[in-house]
Amino acid sequence: MLLSLIVCTLDINNLDKLIDSMSCINSKYVEFILVNQTNKKVRELQNERLKVRFVEVMTETRIPAYAARNLGAYNANGTYLFFIDDDAYFYNLDSVYFETLLGILSKKDETALIAQRGEVIDRCYVSHWKSDSDDKPVTLYNFPRYIIEWNLIVEKNFFQSIGGFYNIGPGSKHLAQCGEVFIFTVDLLKSGKLLTKYKDIKMAHPSLNISKNEKKYLLYLYGLAFAVGVSVPKLTLSAKVYWIVRFISSIIIKFGLTFRFKAFKFSFVAFFDGMIRGTPRTHIN
Repeated sequence: MLLSLIVCTLDINNLDKLIDSMSCINSKYVEFILVNQTNKKVRELQNERLKVRFVEVMTETRIPAYAARNLGAYNANGTYLFFIDDDAYFYNLDSVYFETLLGILSKKDETALIAQRGEVIDRCYVSHWKSDSDDKPVTLYNFPRYIIEWNLIVEKNFFQSIGGFYNIGPGSKHLAQCGEVFIFTVDLLKSGKLLTKYKDIKMAHPSLNISKNEKKYLLYLYGLAFAVGVSVPKLTLSAKVYWIVRFISSIIIKFGLTFRFKAFKFSFVAFFDGMIRGTPRTHIN
């Protein structure tokens, strides 16, 4: 087994778009690992809709996203792990590009790759990557621009060697709604490994509407700032200065007056929670 697609779900209805987007994947070297937290087995994936090996891992109770992803990795048989959200999907997946990806992975020269990330607006794919930076390497200064929880492909042995994803993220008692993949990326880059971009595989994910869900966006900011704060002690001096300046300036520039103070407060507190406390705040404190 070469590649394990790891998907965690709390709602099996979210899977339809992802499964449909995988229609061209038909390989004995690929498996689909579903970490199912719904207490309802998914039977329909075992028919012709899914043309790869299907493994369903049921959990007795709901667990945080980071733990569900780690559980999927533990049960995976592939040399490489591809983490995908249940509401993300492949955009116009080309079988040639996917076979090319499998060819790259079969050489086992790469530790980690990332598919292109974006969203679909008016039936058109809008990338979250800037076109003028496609050829730039992923570094400690720009990694949040490229990587997210649903576009990471990583060698299983390396993933397990650094302990998998950090204890943070959706579904936990913590405030953070993201962050585990950022902490992982810092560990990877600091180890001297490269994060290779593979833009021919395009992943799409619904965008978060800030005006309709301000609270969730603030928790997303908390997670991102906390992840960078946790990583600061591992960074070079120049990277430390860069991230401190970047967070403060981006909060001031990005948001409207009412939202700006809340955003600054969440990011500021989270950054120092990560750097000094080392543990994220809970919903209680």
